[in-house]
Amino acid sequence: MKIQNCLRPALTLFAAFCVTVGAQAAGAATATAIEQGNRLWEENKLEEAQKRFEEAVKADPKSIDALMKLAGIQMTRLNYSAANLTYRDVLAIDSKYAKAWMGMGMCYLHSGSREMARSAFEEALRAEPSRKEQLAPVLAELDTKIEAKRAQTSADMAAGMPADSNHKGKTAAPTTKSSGQPAQPTK
Repeated sequence: MKIQNCLRPALTLFAAFCVTVGAQAAGAATATAIEQGNRLWEENKLEEAQKRFEEAVKADPKSIDALMKLAGIQMTRLNYSAANLTYRDVLAIDSKYAKAWMGMGMCYLHSGSREMARSAFEEALRAEPSRKEQLAPVLAELDTKIEAKRAQTSADMAAGMPADSNHKGKTAAPTTKSSGQPAQPTK
């Protein structure tokens, strides 16, 4: 089973969450911008929708709903690096927000960083154990892929070949905003 097949149900649920109308916004400007962004997203006007979600975040930087919508649009537009940063903003507000961990995992997965993806999905599972059925096949498939990559690297090194050093497109590890140091996974 390919990772993409395992993730299809997770992606469907995640996309449904992102497009769902009903903002839990702190102010009228935020709620209006989110509602407009949702409508534009449904009309597939992604650039305009992103602008509305950015307005919502500017109006209320602590709005998890606005940040999640913005990250969802960024992912839809294949801007995984920006989405990853936006998910980090969500996690700075609520470090146990499973949907942000799942989104971050998707960003890492699409960027080719399987180990970071696995860590993010594990955090989602810790934050929301009820997602075990949804995430177990994803984690199992990632384990298989990670182990295969390690085995290939070991075989290459034993054969005297240089280890794979291709890091293009990888997203950096999460860091804390204040220190710039790698963030520690929540327990």
